[in-house]
Amino acid sequence: MWTGFMWMLIVCGTIQAALLVALIVYLWLLFATRHWLPADGMIVTSRVVSRGTESVRGADTEIARTPLVEYEYQANGKSFRGDRIMIGGANSESELESVLGQYPLGAKVIVYYNPADPQQAVLERFPARRLWGCGVLMLFPFGVPLAAIWIYNLAADWVSAAWIAEPWAFSVGVLGLAILAYAIVLTALSVRASAWPTTRGKIVLAHVAEFSTEDPGVSRFKPSVLFDYTVNGRHYRSGRVTMMVGFSSRISHLSRRTLAKYPEGTEVDVHYNPKWPAAAVLHPWSAGHLYPWLIAAVLFALAWRLMGLQ
Repeated sequence: MWTGFMWMLIVCGTIQAALLVALIVYLWLLFATRHWLPADGMIVTSRVVSRGTESVRGADTEIARTPLVEYEYQANGKSFRGDRIMIGGANSESELESVLGQYPLGAKVIVYYNPADPQQAVLERFPARRLWGCGVLMLFPFGVPLAAIWIYNLAADWVSAAWIAEPWAFSVGVLGLAILAYAIVLTALSVRASAWPTTRGKIVLAHVAEFSTEDPGVSRFKPSVLFDYTVNGRHYRSGRVTMMVGFSSRISHLSRRTLAKYPEGTEVDVHYNPKWPAAAVLHPWSAGHLYPWLIAAVLFALAWRLMGLQ
């Protein structure tokens, strides 16, 4: 046990050291901006940028929404344009609303530029939220493994006894618990999404995406639906039809039947998160929500049956 614990500490220490080096480099770059000079600037672009990506084998379509803020400023008698908000960026989807709200179109701002290279500029020299994030990140390599070790030590004897006594029932029961946890999380997300406000949107793309598989001559198909909507004067694009995770299928007819409900140009009601409008869905609830509950119930019944056969 202690050998495994020591190896865990070594692995965690290595990860911690790598993160520490990255943090030192980041802080060095950050504090280097102390010597950058201020200049008056103006926001010339403040909008949402949407990019679509396909996950492995077309299991799902993701729409990455990031803020795009561009500003103009003058240095040494020349005009420049930049889009960097801070060292390390500020273009994640979670920061979208706060960034665009802080830097609206036409706003006057202070730009800090590098006197040695005026094309390098930022709007924020010491982002407090990023420094807090770095501190929290440093806790994870040690905190998560140590918590896992503590939980294992508490439940190791019980898990070992259950596995030795009834291995098949134990395995099926654990799988049922995992699917039950997924069902609970999915239901909770749908309950929350059903309370979101709605706005009118429009289907801008509806097609069947085809993906090749490892088997020659065999393809998988997945319906891909994109819709645009506007919240607080900002335009967004999303591809989430339901809260369920979309999967591809070898039967193209199933995908075409889904697309028949969403022809291009059709106006739809969009449920959006008021605190994070980039998160949106057309239907918070669907028939697919019942499947994980039913599967979990079947697995629990099977586990109970296997226990009775021992």
